[in-house]
Amino acid sequence: MTTASPASGTRVLDGLSRLDQVLYGEIAWADLTAADQAELRLDAVADSVAYHVARNPRYAAFCERRGFRPGDLNAVEDLAAVPQLPATLFKRTDVVTASGEPVAKRCTSSGTLGGVSVVQRDRTTIDRLLGSVISGVGLLGDWVDNERHVVNLGPPPEDAGDLWFAYVMGLLELIAPAEHVVADGVLRLDRAEAALDAACREGQAFLVGPPVLVRRLAEHLLAEGRALPGEPPMVITAGGWKRQAGERIDRPRFDALVREAFGIGARPLVRDAFNMVELNTVLFECRGGRKHAPPWLHVIVRRLDDLSPALAGELGLLSYLDPTAQSYPCFLLADDVGLVHADRCPCGLPGTTLDVVRRLERVEARGCALKMEVYGVEEGR
Repeated sequence: MTTASPASGTRVLDGLSRLDQVLYGEIAWADLTAADQAELRLDAVADSVAYHVARNPRYAAFCERRGFRPGDLNAVEDLAAVPQLPATLFKRTDVVTASGEPVAKRCTSSGTLGGVSVVQRDRTTIDRLLGSVISGVGLLGDWVDNERHVVNLGPPPEDAGDLWFAYVMGLLELIAPAEHVVADGVLRLDRAEAALDAACREGQAFLVGPPVLVRRLAEHLLAEGRALPGEPPMVITAGGWKRQAGERIDRPRFDALVREAFGIGARPLVRDAFNMVELNTVLFECRGGRKHAPPWLHVIVRRLDDLSPALAGELGLLSYLDPTAQSYPCFLLADDVGLVHADRCPCGLPGTTLDVVRRLERVEARGCALKMEVYGVEEGR
């Protein structure tokens, strides 16, 4: 049985499981201790692994070759043994679990690393993704619904097509209705300026967009000598931190530019949201500047040489066990290098926080154990 979500107009799952109760806010993150979150991750991931092994012959064969059985998961420490799929696999073949539901959305990446990932999501998987966004938005602060105004530096949903980045940007509009200022693939700077000006006058404004377009708007305002009225906007970036030429955008310089252009000052109003097309959860930054893994998402940092689990604070390959996906096994080795923090976040919220430092260089990938993982999965086709 399902109910309608007032925020999105789409159906959502009833809170039948503890996972869904947390996803849809029946149980608040803040009410879960670190031990509670660990228990939730163990139970949810163990259930998800058993589900996909039973319904996905290719993943089951992969687990068998690795000598892994779902019954092996008895403690949080055991989760590192779950066989994970390289994100690059989604560029090469369909990875689909027979969930019993039809495909609701075909999701594609931008192909910035030379290939396009394709992920098939059923309705339940999409609903849980929406739940992760609604839940994660709580990290942005407590705002009165009728005072929110979103300016989206992206296309409207009907123009987004299968492109995952544009779709996720649209999900960030769940905090309020949005005005889109990209048309025919072009950012209308004058329209963006007018929309942001009006939003700041009317209440709490949220500016959502990829860093490169937020930067263009900030530079435009500074060049015009324009100051925004009212309270400054909260700026939420999402997407890659590289220009078209491949040059990485420096985050500290970006933040300084945005704070100056939008009159933000020292307030914690510049936040980044992280996602990849293969991952079914969106991670948000808190006021302390850290990205929080929701209570259901298990993050493992793996050493590049042998993919063994790294220690807290040690740089390595980020990997994820995400139990929210029903239409595909969302147990991923990502293309990102990062680390997890062992200490409590300055914002006070318990749980795992992480830094995404950089993308994995292609030369580095060819020399590490990731190459062997790709071969091991594809061999079972």
